[in-house]
Amino acid sequence: MFRPLSARLARTIRPITHTAQIRSKQTSATAAASISATKSQQQQARNISGSRNVKEKPHPGQYSRTDPDVTVEYPEDHELPSSQPVRGSGGGIGKPTLASFSLEGHVGVVTGGARGLGLVMGQGMVYSGSHLAIVDLNKEEAELQAKNLTEAFKRENPEAKT
Repeated sequence: MFRPLSARLARTIRPITHTAQIRSKQTSATAAASISATKSQQQQARNISGSRNVKEKPHPGQYSRTDPDVTVEYPEDHELPSSQPVRGSGGGIGKPTLASFSLEGHVGVVTGGARGLGLVMGQGMVYSGSHLAIVDLNKEEAELQAKNLTEAFKRENPEAKT
């Protein structure tokens, strides 16, 4: 369940409350210092990066944030395991879900369509008659899968115009 940031901060940071006290000997200098200290405490409580309470207490999703200092280096092809990764279609699509369902005349865009679920979704769209645009970070793999999809379509539909 999504909660706004202010609602989460309200639970993790103890609210600063003040009770009005009448002091007869309080000077204007000490009153100004007290007010500025209170304002800086309130600003710190509102500022998520300046609040140490937020950093100390665990909260849902705290590990899902991306740290810009983390970089992942992928191994070279010769450093990968000796077994070949599984590629291509995991199995043919037998029948469309609905006989009347057709995507002919439509264009589908699949992000991450070079492998995994994106590839399977793209295969289903092509099978249903759609044109397909594969968008993926791995350009070579996307081009290879687009070529494989085109060849499979030509094999299954020799009478179709391409």
